[in-house]
Amino acid sequence: MALLSSLQKPAPVAAPQADEDEDETPDMHVPLPPVRPGGETAAASPPPNRERLAPEGGLAPDGQGLAPDSVPIPSPRDERSAALNPEVPLPPEAPEPPKGPTPPAIELPVTSHAEDPACAALADESFAVAEQIPPIEGPGVCGGGPLVRLTGVKRKDGGLILIKPAATLRCGMAKELAEYLREDVSPSAEAAGTKLEKLEIAGSFQCRGRNGAAGGKMSEHGRANAVDLSGFGFADGKEFGIFAAELPEPVKTAAKAGACARFATVLGPGSDGFHETHLHIDLQPRRSKAKLCQWSDPEVAKAKDEDSQEAEAPKPASAKDGEPEKADAGKGEAKGASSNAQASGRKADRPDEPLPKRSETP
Repeated sequence: MALLSSLQKPAPVAAPQADEDEDETPDMHVPLPPVRPGGETAAASPPPNRERLAPEGGLAPDGQGLAPDSVPIPSPRDERSAALNPEVPLPPEAPEPPKGPTPPAIELPVTSHAEDPACAALADESFAVAEQIPPIEGPGVCGGGPLVRLTGVKRKDGGLILIKPAATLRCGMAKELAEYLREDVSPSAEAAGTKLEKLEIAGSFQCRGRNGAAGGKMSEHGRANAVDLSGFGFADGKEFGIFAAELPEPVKTAAKAGACARFATVLGPGSDGFHETHLHIDLQPRRSKAKLCQWSDPEVAKAKDEDSQEAEAPKPASAKDGEPEKADAGKGEAKGASSNAQASGRKADRPDEPLPKRSETP
């Protein structure tokens, strides 16, 4: 029976084995991408940037062979790096608009040529050669009127003093300048043996701040109420700068005295460093009615500077200390006293012996 049971049991089936030539690879276990709605699968990652293709032995022309998605986009980090690296140029900043001068504290009266007595005086051909011109408006707060274009002033003898170049001025300023030349400078030239024939102008109307500063208080030049003088020309053909040392002394004296007496502001050498080569005169109104005249003689100022420099120069060490000189002086005094004592002693001992004569210098 036992033999019969063993014959009836089926033999166990062996598990199938893989072929020896078939190897398992990692690709066999890579999971499939997830399924999206609609049966679409996840998009594959974008292809890497393509490089610029160039023909063999050369560079690709600009704009060719480069995919659009490979153009680099600057980042804020790149801009910071450019700011830290001085060799990398930064984009230029937009320039600020220029600032105009600020308005003056006291406004000048606005009148017409017919209403201004100064304009009527300038219209007299025996007094000046002046052309009436329209008022100037702007830029900004600059401008004014009534104005004239002054080209000449008549001397009292009828001769003409040329204004070169012509000056654009308010009637009041032009009239005061004409009287300054007729009454002060011209007679002084005659006293020096010549005649005044020309006045050199360095500037008249110009819209700007004082001393050319942008955004500062407007200069009197900005409302045609100031003029800059640079020199004189005479009948003998000589021409001098207004501060020249060769200018005749009568003209020097009269030019300075007349300017300080007539005008509200006079700025020349020694004033502010901006008027070393020309004389600024204007009729700026002030509430205090005070006048400002700063015009020093260049030669006198130069001499004062030299004196102050010599006074501040360091003294020699021997003179500064004084000790060696005092010591030498003490030795000399002691020596002299000793000699006198010896001589006195000899005289007392031997009264008949003559004393040695002291040497004298002329």
